[in-house]
Amino acid sequence: MSAPIIRMWVIIGHASMGKSTTIRHLISQHEGRGGIRNVLLRGGGILTLFAKIMSLQEGNQEEEAAKTPSEFVNLVQQQITNVQNQNPAISAGFFNVIFSLRYDPTSSGPHSYPYAYDYLSHFVGQGCQIESLVLMAPDAAQEQLYQRFGSPTLSLHDPRGQPISRMVERVRNHFGWA
Repeated sequence: MSAPIIRMWVIIGHASMGKSTTIRHLISQHEGRGGIRNVLLRGGGILTLFAKIMSLQEGNQEEEAAKTPSEFVNLVQQQITNVQNQNPAISAGFFNVIFSLRYDPTSSGPHSYPYAYDYLSHFVGQGCQIESLVLMAPDAAQEQLYQRFGSPTLSLHDPRGQPISRMVERVRNHFGWA
């Protein structure tokens, strides 16, 4: 079987900005860790995707560990294998993923997790496509930096100052999801 192209929808922001909450609302899952989900599209139809709720640089031992860029690519590859090996086995053209990142690097014990742009650069280098970016409370330099990836980019300048329903509505519209 051939490997599908990994398409990524990414929400980037500082800690406690509402990244995980936004993803939960987008995939209609208010508990749990994500997984394979179906999302309705505006023009009709369904997009099947793998959702990772917690930011890749964050984690806890009870729920899920933080992931380096390489570890996340390996996790996505495992998900692709699981989906393709279902009966009947198929070769999909695309595998869709939504996840979040923190702008700044983090560390946990002996492990360090890089800037969001390092994650995205790694993913592009691995052949992934960044379908769309959402930036939560970016400064001007962050907006310019992330627009350089060439993907449609939505900047939410005051995510905490608006109801979650309004913020999710804007992200859905940006992504083209219903």
